[in-house]
Amino acid sequence: MMEKYNKDDKNKVKVLAERLQPGLNENERQLLSASELGDEEIVKQLIDRSEASAEVLDFQGRSALDLAIIAEDESLTSYLIRKVSDKLIHQGLLCAVEQQRTQICELLLKNSMYDLTSSERQASEQLNLISITENGTTKNVHPKNTKSKVRIMLKEALMRASIKNNFQIVQIIMLKGICLEIPHDYFCSCKHCIGDRHNDYLGFCNRRLDTFRALASPAYISLTEEDPVLACFQLSKKFRHQKQIETEYQQIYDELGNQCEQFTLDLLDECRSSEEVKVLLSSSVKSKIEAKTEIPYSSESFPLLLTAMQMEQKQFVAHEKCQAQVSEIWFKGLQAMRYLNRFQYLLLSIPIGMVLLPILSVVYIVAPWSKVTVLLNTPSTRFLSYTCSYLSFLFLTVVAKLHYSDMWISLACDNTPTSAYILITLIFVWILGWIWEEMKQVWSSGIEDYAGSVWNIIDSFMLMFLLASFTLDIVVPIKVADAFTTNPLPLNVTGEQVNLSTLLHCYVTGEVDEVDVCPSVSYSVGVSWEPSWIPDPELISDILFSFGIILSISRISFIMPANETFGTILVSFYRTFTDLMKLCGMFLLILLAFSCGLAALYAAHRCQTTTFKG
Repeated sequence: MMEKYNKDDKNKVKVLAERLQPGLNENERQLLSASELGDEEIVKQLIDRSEASAEVLDFQGRSALDLAIIAEDESLTSYLIRKVSDKLIHQGLLCAVEQQRTQICELLLKNSMYDLTSSERQASEQLNLISITENGTTKNVHPKNTKSKVRIMLKEALMRASIKNNFQIVQIIMLKGICLEIPHDYFCSCKHCIGDRHNDYLGFCNRRLDTFRALASPAYISLTEEDPVLACFQLSKKFRHQKQIETEYQQIYDELGNQCEQFTLDLLDECRSSEEVKVLLSSSVKSKIEAKTEIPYSSESFPLLLTAMQMEQKQFVAHEKCQAQVSEIWFKGLQAMRYLNRFQYLLLSIPIGMVLLPILSVVYIVAPWSKVTVLLNTPSTRFLSYTCSYLSFLFLTVVAKLHYSDMWISLACDNTPTSAYILITLIFVWILGWIWEEMKQVWSSGIEDYAGSVWNIIDSFMLMFLLASFTLDIVVPIKVADAFTTNPLPLNVTGEQVNLSTLLHCYVTGEVDEVDVCPSVSYSVGVSWEPSWIPDPELISDILFSFGIILSISRISFIMPANETFGTILVSFYRTFTDLMKLCGMFLLILLAFSCGLAALYAAHRCQTTTFKG
């Protein structure tokens, strides 16, 4: 026990001895004070007479060079650069970057130790290690050669300048040929990333965050990216993905994402005319759109705006200058519609969409070079045409399935009405047209982007259910008619052959020969399908139609975002539905817990009564 106490006492004495070391002498304090005040004469006198060393540091670790940089004394800084070591010069550069002293940074970077082109330079070779400070942690780096040492030091300075968002300092450092590298994926399994995670996980995360802070700097983006707006979109999307993985740094990634979005908004604010806004929204990705789709670029389209919508850049899309350009194109050719109120717009849209647009479409098919093309090619007209077509298709399918259900059975009759063929043909042409439109959308946007939209998924299932349902409605009567043709029908009570057209509208309660053919009464025929495990196709058709019609009517909500009132209601409903699903999950968890508890409580009495079994 005594040995333990003696050991503790020795440790305390050692710590106190380190803390109570004598501080700076009078000359060293005078040197630091003169450097802070910018008194160049006293500094030169003390250093030239060797009364104080230029390498001396104060209690905060600042050298005389650092204090001169803080005082923004270029003359004194230029003198001290020649008197201190390369290590303190690099420390001074970092200090100048932190203090945003642009001219002093330029002066320090002219030092020979930062020259990457000279192969005969020997000034930096005396540095056996480089001390790099990140988030208050000092790390010693041992590069393989002098050139890599200098690159590491310049990258550190560039990162700090980018975080400070100092455009001039970033530009000066990048003129040295230095750029930042995008961090590897968080789950990267390369040797370097595995080693960094194993050695110091917190340092690994901090270095990634510092790099992302620098990459999200408007100054760095402006100097390195061909298209700053698109680069900000990609970074913002990446930050949203990263915060899902690194949840402990979610707030930091949110701030970086907001910083990128704000930079795009600032760029929009700098536009002073409609032409500048159009250039910003279109020219940046023009060549990429043409190269990908091989479609000539149109001056009336805004591919960057479409990209912003796909990447969920809501503030950019909702910016007043973007919305002004969208409104201008939306009502192009129909400017009078822009000044109507909602009731007047709706009153005119119905007759135009239901009556006039079909006629204009036929004219367009016959004469596509006519002036009708200008009217039909406007976004508002296309939206109105799509909406009216969809509502017409929905009305047609509901009426054909529910009100004219006998139309499908009549396909097996001897004399099928012509109206049935016309109605069925219209339905299938409409469905195949929607399917062709979805295929074109998949071809143009890609399967990944297509599947990323909930509306596209709803469209796919809706068309699949309706097509399968109506196909079964056609196949079933044909199969029934074929079965009756193969197996001749028996005679009725009058001794006459039962007409197939009449039989399909009659109901049989017993044997077929008991059928009482009565035109005034509606009947049906029950059919057994073989093998027995196959469900009734008519029942499957009804089920598929039910699913399809639910999705079809729900799909009408695509009109809601076109209105600022209903659009917000749709967003609120989506969020409410998400919260309800979470609440149902919690409810099911509690229900499962109580069910297991009750089952365990009554399990011991299951032999006494059958009520407790199961």
